[in-house]
Amino acid sequence: MDPAAEPPGIGGFMPLENVYSFEPIPNGLAPEFQSRILGGQCNLWTEYIPSLAQVEYMAFPRLCALAEVDWSPKASRDWNAFSQRLQIHEQRLEQLGVNYRRDPAVKIGEWTPAQLSTTRLAPISNGI
Repeated sequence: MDPAAEPPGIGGFMPLENVYSFEPIPNGLAPEFQSRILGGQCNLWTEYIPSLAQVEYMAFPRLCALAEVDWSPKASRDWNAFSQRLQIHEQRLEQLGVNYRRDPAVKIGEWTPAQLSTTRLAPISNGI
């Protein structure tokens, strides 16, 4: 992987493993405040991004990694296990026509289009 071959972005190149290693709870935060951290955010500044296809390329599969980090307890996060699951995520992105960044080190698994559901889930009502 050659970071110089990647499209320009604010802050430079961010490898997927660096995204996965993000910790939403800052070091040194007092335990009584840690439960107030609800997650993280994934900024994507578009000053250098001329098209939706490039937005998708810059966002995916980084959003897959950040979603797992934000929704999983630190003790259960495992880069190697995520890398295996990423194969299925990439197949889903492929079927959806998303222009995602393909990692040459990650091989696509055995997931098939027949396993993709086209049924949309109804929105969850929170009573508001």
